[in-house]
Amino acid sequence: MKTQILAAIGETVLQPATSLNAALAANDRIKYAFSLLQLALTFAEHPEQPPATLKRERIACGIDDPDLDGVIAGARIIGKSCRVPGAAKIFARISDDMRLMASPILAAEPDILQTRLDGLLKALPATAGDVLDPDAVPR
Repeated sequence: MKTQILAAIGETVLQPATSLNAALAANDRIKYAFSLLQLALTFAEHPEQPPATLKRERIACGIDDPDLDGVIAGARIIGKSCRVPGAAKIFARISDDMRLMASPILAAEPDILQTRLDGLLKALPATAGDVLDPDAVPR
């Protein structure tokens, strides 16, 4: 948001630093999201264990979505797949944050990262009905 405000008022000197800070924050959110998904998969495979929570981590990385606090406890194995509540929304956030994280480099050198970013975005797993392949998250 800061980047858009700076652009709207014509400030160009602070934009690279603000963009870099936004990219670092996006990186933190991506790490949180993948940790959340990994813990959900682990809980689904071992539901006899008490579910972990990443509420503090969610808050620390600036995500204001308390629904994510129940994702781990709600994960269930269905055949060879795993249903993770909100998985589609989580992967949409990851996709958005990957673009945000890459934006400072893309702004300076678009040819360096765009192809790799496109490949990584295409490799994100399908999550129809919030069901995903348990092996997809670690990959």
